[in-house]
Amino acid sequence: MNGFSIHTGDSLAILYEKVWAYENPEVLSTRLGPYRKYLRKKMVFLEESLQFPGFVKVITPDKKTAFIKRTLLAENSKVSYHDIQQKIENKTQFKSQYSQIDLSNGVDYKYWQVWSVLGVFFIGLFFLWKYYYRIDNWCYKRSHAGKRTYARPRYIGYAAILGMVTGAFYQLISPTETEWFLFEGMRFWADYPSYIDWILWVVMWLSVLNLVVGIAEPFFRFKMVPAIIYSLLSLLLTGVYFFAGFISGGLMAVLVILYFFISGSGSGGGHSGQMAYNSSGQAIGRIQ
Repeated sequence: MNGFSIHTGDSLAILYEKVWAYENPEVLSTRLGPYRKYLRKKMVFLEESLQFPGFVKVITPDKKTAFIKRTLLAENSKVSYHDIQQKIENKTQFKSQYSQIDLSNGVDYKYWQVWSVLGVFFIGLFFLWKYYYRIDNWCYKRSHAGKRTYARPRYIGYAAILGMVTGAFYQLISPTETEWFLFEGMRFWADYPSYIDWILWVVMWLSVLNLVVGIAEPFFRFKMVPAIIYSLLSLLLTGVYFFAGFISGGLMAVLVILYFFISGSGSGGGHSGQMAYNSSGQAIGRIQ
């Protein structure tokens, strides 16, 4: 493994915050984990897998035989938990296996700067949504006689909603499971290990369907050139609005929960009052 001599029985440290192993990498339902490096337990190396390229056969910290991606384990059998923590602090190693940004060249933005940029971003998307009908009208006028005054941007709206659902799962409802699905679990069809994965699978295919229909529909409404322009714009904006929905999904979920909580609390107060009884002790009504 990249120059290090790894032998059967060597203990290899888990490099990242959490990793997954599989009893059979081709069957997602055999997934094991997540295993976390913070447990300070190691995988026992058995052999490099010829059946599953890129995987090694190990004994997991909970004593199960499984396959795990070789890049998720230390290449040096003597590396320690302290060594890994030091690399993360020095920004020479990622905390998560899914990180793709070069931490050593990252820009340290302050919170107010991040929120300011996001605020401007969402305000811009709101006004784009509000006046999107002008783009639709422009394409319509170049394809048909007469004047059309308003058309809702349905597909980018659906994309934003689907993004919010995905973001709510990723940020609030089930972060670990959603992270696994987004980076490892997307399949045309699979035997998923959790019902959360099936919900996300449905959202994924609805997003694909929404994108395909949004791109294809202009060719049934407009002439060729306006249709191409409109279709490319739909492709771009569907992705942008899905992303916007994704990053705001957690906040939207909290607001929805608070709304139902407050509504439920308010409705519970409408049944106050004391019961009135007749001389025989039977209830005859409520005194408001």
